Amino acid sequence: MQRGLMSNSPGSQAMMGAMQKMQQSMIAQPMTGDIDHDFASMMRKHHRGAVDMARAELQNGRDPEFQKMARKIITDQEKEIRQLDRWLARHPGKPPQS
Repeated sequence: MQRGLMSNSPGSQAMMGAMQKMQQSMIAQPMTGDIDHDFASMMRKHHRGAVDMARAELQNGRDPEFQKMARKIITDQEKEIRQLDRWLARHPGKPPQS
């Protein structure tokens, strides 16, 4: 496959959809100027994207090693998302600085 062309397979479509959703969400996130809050907010989006991509692997992949890795990614990243959510709940963001 040439660079820039995309496969129409369900697995490729799911993977690209997860990546695009994550990237769009991260790009749309305004920075507050509070590096800790911005880090937590962006990492949450990044981890959610990793979980979505891991789910695409589980649904469409065939390699046992990657299936195992995808399950671990889901477990680990969801745990970290919960940690980030708890931190963000205790530290509400400030309006973005201009």
